[in-house]
Amino acid sequence: MKNIMLKKYIYTCLLAVSAFFTTSCSKEDLGNYNYHEINEAKFSDLNGTISVDMLSSLKITPKVAFTQDSAIVDPSRYAYEWSYLTNDPSPIKTIIGTSKDLDFFVTLNPGTYATSYKIKDNVTGVEFLKRFNVTVKTANMEGWLLMTEVNGKARFDMISFNYVKPTFTFDHISTDLFGQANKGIQLQGKPKMIYSYDCGALKGYGINLPWAIYLGTNQSTDRVNQDNFTWKPEYNIRYENLNRLGLPNDYRADLIKRVYGSTLSGSTCYTITSAGDLYMTAVTPANKYGVELNVDANNVKYKVAPFIGAYENAIAAPNATTTCYFYDITNKRFMKQTSPSFGMTTVADPPTGNAAKPFLFSFTNTGMDMLYMNANKTEVFAIFKNRETNKCYWASWVTKTEVQTAFQEIVAPEFDKAENFAVSNLTKYLFYSVGGKVYMYKPGTSFATASSKLVWDYGSANVSAMKFQIYYYNFQKYPDTETDKLVVCSYDPALPEGQNGKLEKFDIQAGGAGLTQVPNYTFTGFGKVQSFTYRERK
Repeated sequence: MKNIMLKKYIYTCLLAVSAFFTTSCSKEDLGNYNYHEINEAKFSDLNGTISVDMLSSLKITPKVAFTQDSAIVDPSRYAYEWSYLTNDPSPIKTIIGTSKDLDFFVTLNPGTYATSYKIKDNVTGVEFLKRFNVTVKTANMEGWLLMTEVNGKARFDMISFNYVKPTFTFDHISTDLFGQANKGIQLQGKPKMIYSYDCGALKGYGINLPWAIYLGTNQSTDRVNQDNFTWKPEYNIRYENLNRLGLPNDYRADLIKRVYGSTLSGSTCYTITSAGDLYMTAVTPANKYGVELNVDANNVKYKVAPFIGAYENAIAAPNATTTCYFYDITNKRFMKQTSPSFGMTTVADPPTGNAAKPFLFSFTNTGMDMLYMNANKTEVFAIFKNRETNKCYWASWVTKTEVQTAFQEIVAPEFDKAENFAVSNLTKYLFYSVGGKVYMYKPGTSFATASSKLVWDYGSANVSAMKFQIYYYNFQKYPDTETDKLVVCSYDPALPEGQNGKLEKFDIQAGGAGLTQVPNYTFTGFGKVQSFTYRERK
């Protein structure tokens, strides 16, 4: 009992002492503090969301007033910081500016980013933060990708479109997209080729980009990001090859082409290099470029011409096939491959005396050089030149059965000077250009029924490239009839370099009477186009 009473006494004393000191301190501190208003930043904008196109400059001049400064007399008094958070599971802060105003070239992928503007008063050490959102839109959703030549060097330009069902509307023209996206890094060499296709998700070794855009020059072939066109050294096509370290120093592509759509082991694609080597890859079973296909049964290499006799899209029955045709430059013969087998075999000559399978020319020894080869859904078309006689020939055969359908000398104006070729996918008419003139050649069923005529004349301008574009997706957007419109690129040497290119689209008149310009489909203001392809969106 004594212990309990003692504890109560001690506890009561401690409470009394504590109250005494608390009251004393409160009385002594009264009136000892001076309160001052800080120099506060007042933001009158940067509210909500700001939208900006990818590959354009985000420029912001914020409206900021300081409560104690009518004007900033000493700019060094304030420090500024603009930053955004990456859209990752663990967001990372990235600083994009340290000046009062922001001027930031946007290479971010499409999306909305949490963004901040911070001002620090270096005198007081006080910081003010304004948060807002920036939404990055894809300025170059779809359209014509152009590999152009400007002052003898390659440049990547684009004609962009918007699609609002059921029509396309022109959006804008962008020039030097590679240089803009990669902070001044420029493509090296002269333009060679450009190609785009849905390569699918990466499986294992390779370049981890789901859509392939290839930019090729006479020095290098590289891929770029499919949305913002940024590049890394590991986007070089060497990194798609399992034998990367064993490739020659000048390994680059003359031709890249997808074949038969998604029916052939996913998106099967071939590359023919500047050295005439042939490689193949496919999404399924995840084959990578690596095995050279241009090797015969005796393990002897031969060179392959930069053409592929195969349609780019899937072909429905009864014409469905997976055979691709190639031309052996070394032995002047046709070779073929049916994927995903890696083997190449010689195309056999048809037997003589068989009316159902006539012998019009030799597959195994043409004795001529190939100028051009392509295919539509049913046939392969090839153009040859006999170097001894300087005569040119047209040949065709059915893809599925290898029945030869034509072989005839081409007698047409200035054909020996032809620079560009394109074969209509539906009418099978051959178009070729010489300088600024575009001619049409109708093979007919025989030499006697063939005909040719001038269908367009650009005068002092020159044709630099032309083709019939094959589209992969959504036949409501890209019906078969679109694949039979001739797209011609020309340039006027009298206009300023880098702005003198032109792209136009033409309809083929009934019966091959001529060409008619597609209304509102003439675009200018870019470089001299050497190669072009259409970037689609699903």
